[in-house]
Amino acid sequence: MSDTTNLLTELGELRRRTRGDRHGYAFPLFLFGTLVLIAPLCYVTASLPAGVEVVRWDRGSFPQFTSSGLLRYPDLVGWYWILTVVGGLWATTWWYRHRARRHGVESDIRVATAAAIAALLGFLVWQPLFSTLLHELFDDYMGGYSTPAVNLPILFGCAAIAAVAGVWSTRRTGWARTAGVAVATFLATVSFGALGTYLIRGYGALVIVAAALLLLAWAERSTLLTVAGGVFAGVALLTNLYDMENLYSGLGWYAGVNHQVMALQCLLLPGVVLLAGGVVAVAVRKGR
Repeated sequence: MSDTTNLLTELGELRRRTRGDRHGYAFPLFLFGTLVLIAPLCYVTASLPAGVEVVRWDRGSFPQFTSSGLLRYPDLVGWYWILTVVGGLWATTWWYRHRARRHGVESDIRVATAAAIAALLGFLVWQPLFSTLLHELFDDYMGGYSTPAVNLPILFGCAAIAAVAGVWSTRRTGWARTAGVAVATFLATVSFGALGTYLIRGYGALVIVAAALLLLAWAERSTLLTVAGGVFAGVALLTNLYDMENLYSGLGWYAGVNHQVMALQCLLLPGVVLLAGGVVAVAVRKGR
């Protein structure tokens, strides 16, 4: 009996170590945390031309990722967040493959790769094309606020189909699962394009990162990452729905008209949450 007990104990310890070797989510937490914190460098305030008091804001090619302010390089801000989302997913995929080679614990990265490609197609191809089509079909189309009858069905319809495709893919294996996740990601991207109309502060990329971390937590079966992703999701929503300048001005930190400072006030808390999650993940792993 004691031999059997010892064997079961050793098997349990082996499974625990195997799960620990597979877990590599500290890297994406540090990666996205760093990318969020350096993003304010892109938010350079534009100067009004001499003699001009009012000017129309240019939100660049990706308005869902650009704040409604007078920015010198709105396209830079949009592209930065696009590359943060897509590049971050790709880098996370690379990291898990690298860990698999080092530890001999293989993780299926086809799903993450398909999700990154689908997101890239959604952001760079479909959303600009879709916006052009809406302007061609509706002469008075000025975005989701002006035509909710068009925007809201797209938002909720694509989100619902994406959810169905995502649930369906969890019950499949191999290429069927990969294809299901790709379809779900693409439709979620389309839905986000509609939702981005209402996230006028321009930090919608935080919501996407939060969703990606929660999906990774589900794949990893990690309680720690679930907590970190959940806290970050709450902070991401707060950043998009609340004027964070009000919070910091109460502490004596005023941004004025400096958009880099404004962006830092909005992104400081989300970035710190991710980095703190990464530190805890490393500490827990070393403590095993």
